[in-house]
Amino acid sequence: MHVCLFGYDLAVGASGAGRFVHDLATFLVDAGHEVTIATRAERGLREKVDGADYLWVQGAGVPGEMDLRFAVRVLTTFPRYRGKFDVIHSVSGWPRFALAARAAGVVAGVPVVHSALGPAQPGAWSRGLTVHSTSRANVERFPNAVHIPPFIDGRRFAASGAGRAKGGPVRIGVLGAPDARKGIDVFARMAGLAARATDGVEFRLAVAPRQVRANPTLARRLADVRAILRDEGIGDRATVLGDVDVPEFLSGLDVLVFPAQSAEGMVNPPLTVIEAMAAGCAIVASRVGGTDEVLTDSANALLVDASERGNPQRYAEHVLALAADAPLRDRLGQQARRDAAHYDVSALAPSFIDLYSKARTARGGLSHVYR
Repeated sequence: MHVCLFGYDLAVGASGAGRFVHDLATFLVDAGHEVTIATRAERGLREKVDGADYLWVQGAGVPGEMDLRFAVRVLTTFPRYRGKFDVIHSVSGWPRFALAARAAGVVAGVPVVHSALGPAQPGAWSRGLTVHSTSRANVERFPNAVHIPPFIDGRRFAASGAGRAKGGPVRIGVLGAPDARKGIDVFARMAGLAARATDGVEFRLAVAPRQVRANPTLARRLADVRAILRDEGIGDRATVLGDVDVPEFLSGLDVLVFPAQSAEGMVNPPLTVIEAMAAGCAIVASRVGGTDEVLTDSANALLVDASERGNPQRYAEHVLALAADAPLRDRLGQQARRDAAHYDVSALAPSFIDLYSKARTARGGLSHVYR
């Protein structure tokens, strides 16, 4: 089967959706299928990554912000691949992207499976599509949706934890672009509160520099985060990192903080959280974006209620509790690692092969729900 995985910003490692697609593509290639990843890029080129072809659809634009030019390029690009693909699998946290996917399916003459990664409601965009949701909450809204949770390649995290030093400061980290949804500014304020309470913590911020460089709004928000760190007087204890290898970054953390403010446009439940689970991190997270579908308070994480998601004090309280209690960090991290096995690509990706086969015959949705 030749599968076209289609999304707006799916370069390897570029985003949660990009990491999700790359792991799926690797699994499909290893299973003997042909894979093309169609996505946005700054210049027209094609290359192969781990056996999957990359087809660059667009020549300009801002990562994460689909524009009209991209939609036009879809209509002019996909007809050239008519008869080549067996199914198009579009992946996005934004329902409006499904409209571009429907157009791609029409001009390519193939069925479309759409992964609704973020919150969504049925509408004109979902007609004629087989809808897959990573979140149980979405499945409840779509009577014929297919629920397959998000997944990671657990092999990438097999050695995680080796970078955690025994003794010394407890390393607290955050991972994600500095947009309003991710709460990086909340993390910075929380870091100030925690640093004033104890000398035993340090902070690491991995803030998606590729996206920041391409997006002036993100660049301004990162400048604001740096200003908060300076104002809090913790510049020498907080490191803002450039490009990171996600497993290596998480391996060096004791605690991952996920202070999400909104679920819109993001993978629900968040891949960053599942990756931190696989890495054996102790996790502090807001109850936003489906985190409570994979995390249980006091069992494999410490959670902040959605109503308090913007309150740095609540995160600081959990971070300080973890910083002072190594056995608690170990217990939460070990349970999280065990729970992450349920979200491994080897366990969940085979369902997509079945889904693609059904979509090719159903052409307009399935009559049952996977739960």
